[in-house]
Amino acid sequence: MRNLLLRLLALPALSLVAQNPPTFRLVTPSGPGSITINITGWTVERVTLYDHGTRAVILLTNPSLGIIASYILSNDETFDYNKESCKNDVLGTVVRDVLKTATLRNKQNGSRLLSTGQTLDMGSYLLVKNEELIDQQNVFGFISHNHTCAEIHLSRTHFKAGEDHLFDATLDSFRFDPADIPTPSDYQAMTAVLPPAMAAAYHNGPSSTRVKEETSAGQSLTFALPGHPGYVHMDAPNFVITELSAKPDGSEFGIRAQDRDISGAEALGFLFLPSPAQPTATACRDWMLRSEKSDGVTNRKIVKTYETSSESGVPIALVDYEQTKAPPSSRFVRRFFAASHDLCLDVSVIASSPLMGSTPEADLTKTLTFDASLTPNFASIFRYATVVFDHHDPSAAAPLYEKALALADSAADPIHSRRRVTDQASMAYGMAGNLAKSRAINQAAILKDPDYPLYYYNLACADAESGNAVEARAHLQQAFDRRANTLPGEHLPDPTRDDSLLKLKKDKDFWSFVQALPKS
Repeated sequence: MRNLLLRLLALPALSLVAQNPPTFRLVTPSGPGSITINITGWTVERVTLYDHGTRAVILLTNPSLGIIASYILSNDETFDYNKESCKNDVLGTVVRDVLKTATLRNKQNGSRLLSTGQTLDMGSYLLVKNEELIDQQNVFGFISHNHTCAEIHLSRTHFKAGEDHLFDATLDSFRFDPADIPTPSDYQAMTAVLPPAMAAAYHNGPSSTRVKEETSAGQSLTFALPGHPGYVHMDAPNFVITELSAKPDGSEFGIRAQDRDISGAEALGFLFLPSPAQPTATACRDWMLRSEKSDGVTNRKIVKTYETSSESGVPIALVDYEQTKAPPSSRFVRRFFAASHDLCLDVSVIASSPLMGSTPEADLTKTLTFDASLTPNFASIFRYATVVFDHHDPSAAAPLYEKALALADSAADPIHSRRRVTDQASMAYGMAGNLAKSRAINQAAILKDPDYPLYYYNLACADAESGNAVEARAHLQQAFDRRANTLPGEHLPDPTRDDSLLKLKKDKDFWSFVQALPKS
């Protein structure tokens, strides 16, 4: 229903700030992390705060290079970003919406090693419209860490083959520090360039206590299913999560992570419901090995199988083997299992050399905790639903979001959580084609929280999808009458750029009303 990057690309040039010194630090009011931007030669057009204050955006132009740049910093403590979800958060939606009116060519994915040692995951495409080149090259870069996603989007029109080098200096200068704690001066700089309603989110200054608590523990790997008791946790301070997976039926959650600082080892873990149930770690290990062998997996040279336990007393069954036909980088595997009742945890640590002694996987097994009785909470269900949604399955994600909605009042921030998950559930049902359910979600939310404008805005979108201009107008009016009640840092979308509402653009009376609505 709404699209961040398309709105940014259409923003008028306002030249809000002329910064001196020649750097700007983009920070959010919701947690740690910063993007430091060298703005020498650039004009800062706009700084904006979206999504309940969790997403800060700066838009710049460079006339000499003919490039528009957007830097986006997202920080959401209810969601663990990874390489895929960070990328899909923007690029997946942009591509999907652009394809409604245009054709993309030369779509590419890759990566770029920065001087900081970080890897910038890349995506790019050339925009084609009405089968005629408008020559707009778009380049995206992404880095994720825990609850933070840092992004850069560069575009240039009248692009010609061989001009890729024009993007190089800007990409190479990308500076993201996920552990950086914003200072009061960072907050003052943000308030100076934001509209007053958005600037209010920064007025209380950085919550240093919460930020320090959040960053001191380092990366962790946590597993939970949305409809089954059980929670697994492992400390993984040297690992970076690169991918999350979730089966739509709620039976399996997976994490892929890489130790980028020390060994280069990769960890791949799954919490799942085996059939038949395997109640012990040893049973789960032996059953998995037998099953894989019967499925034709024969390129393994097993070195040893053995048992141990974590510091918290969780029994762990291990197997070491060599993958005889694998690439050198993934030749050696240490795989460990834990189980309780009908749940099984299966984690493989994959490396280019034999895993011995004090290695990353040893730290994982030592810190492993397994609480089989812990029921899924709001955060774990919301995360699972979002992974399913990010894998382009809104029909499966929608009821999971609704399940999380039922627990929103038990979340750390009930109002924020309820409003956010309502928006996600409504959007997922709408994308799945179930407008009646999308509508019901918002109508129920209004009964509990009648002054929040986005519920009415979402109803207007559902009305527009159904072709009902009368109801869409009424709900838009209700939304804008309540526009002062958005959360700090949040604002109502621009209805003139909304894909759903644009379907009623041919209704002249309705569209005149839309164009006359106040700007948030």
